[in-house]
Amino acid sequence: MSENAHNYNLDLDAVITEIKEEFKNILIKREQLVLKLGKALENMGPQEKENICAEIKGTLREEIAQGLISRRDIERYCPDEWKQKTKPKRRRTTICRSPNRSKKPTHNC
Repeated sequence: MSENAHNYNLDLDAVITEIKEEFKNILIKREQLVLKLGKALENMGPQEKENICAEIKGTLREEIAQGLISRRDIERYCPDEWKQKTKPKRRRTTICRSPNRSKKPTHNC
């Protein structure tokens, strides 16, 4: 390998490392911004804490539309007390019917 090729590889490795770090910084910065907005909303007054995450999504709807952040990321960054409480989905039991159409449940569906 020539000296120039070796230097090019070192430069390329440095650029790749720098870019990867910048992407990590962007992700960290987005989370910090969401939390900062949430804390500002929390300090505004007597609104319920469990509506803060929804308020953040409403406030950032243009940024969401532009693809700068997603609703899913905002949900991920919000602490649980800022999210609306939902009931877990009930597991449905499936009744399998045998070929003779009896209503007797079977376990080998």
